[in-house]
Amino acid sequence: MEPGKNHVFEVRAQTPDGQVSKTAAGVEIRLAAKPIYLQSWFQWLLLVILLLFIASYFIYRYYKINQLIFRRRFNPYIAGEPIIKSELFFGRDDIVRKILSIIHNNSVMITGERRIGKTSLLIQLKNQLSKTNDPKLKFVPIFIDLQGISQWEFFHAMMHDIIEQTGEDLVSTRLRATDKTSDYSYRDFNVDFRKVIQHFSTQNSKRLKFVLLIDEADAMNQYDQSIHAQLRRIFMQEFSLNFAAIISGTNYIQSWNRPESPWWNLFTLIELNSFNKSDAAKLIQAPVKGIFKFNSDAIDTIIEATGGKPYPIQTLCMNLIYSALDRNRRTIYKQDVLDLLNQ
Repeated sequence: MEPGKNHVFEVRAQTPDGQVSKTAAGVEIRLAAKPIYLQSWFQWLLLVILLLFIASYFIYRYYKINQLIFRRRFNPYIAGEPIIKSELFFGRDDIVRKILSIIHNNSVMITGERRIGKTSLLIQLKNQLSKTNDPKLKFVPIFIDLQGISQWEFFHAMMHDIIEQTGEDLVSTRLRATDKTSDYSYRDFNVDFRKVIQHFSTQNSKRLKFVLLIDEADAMNQYDQSIHAQLRRIFMQEFSLNFAAIISGTNYIQSWNRPESPWWNLFTLIELNSFNKSDAAKLIQAPVKGIFKFNSDAIDTIIEATGGKPYPIQTLCMNLIYSALDRNRRTIYKQDVLDLLNQ
């Protein structure tokens, strides 16, 4: 029965022998029409309105993002500064895992040319060690930058960074480093560090493992051999159970691993090299994913031109994005890379 039309129903009597009466009682009924929301034209209208709304949203979002990108000149690449955020750190996952495994029992020496990513690696190792939940050890990572630190400031600088980065109130421990500066010696450091260990031991049932992440270790090449010998004693004798080091520097510090060096046989050597093609491509694409696009030929050209080294990659990509912003474009092609390289 079709809604919205009249329908007549007739009733007739039938005898037992099968005869049907000629007269019929009839009733006329008009069925109500379908509600508007059940009618097909209305449902199609709703679908069209919904599709228009979705399309309008994405168009608005596209132009809004465009406006923000080009007005604020969005550019996430970092050239010359260490990488702090873990989501922007690429290409060293295997090395990080290897060092985190070694540091339980040994110290590590990281070597590589300048601007190859040693400082960024140390920062990420510090972050990882802070979050490590080891069943036996409580890691306390301390980042130490030796750039500009003379041998006379060395032990005081180490203790200053330990105090500053542990986040603990060590005033009650009466450390010598808070009173002394210029004449702070190896012996002063030993006395203070024993107090620091005692302070932390009261709060932790696990064995403490202070990991010194020493950046710019090349500065120590200018130190007297006595300083090297004293520091080795700290790691190998006085506090061997509570100290480890991850030091980084250029290839010059590899001489520390020679038999005539006070550091002989102390470090596991890890050399930091250029990225492989896959990791280099991630460094190029990931920071601008969903915002800018690098053509595959452009990626290959960048990797070839930079040798897969992170600093040149970041510098080139940063300049490419600025060039794209100037042109109101969001795709980078091979020719864009070549034009920039030829400037």
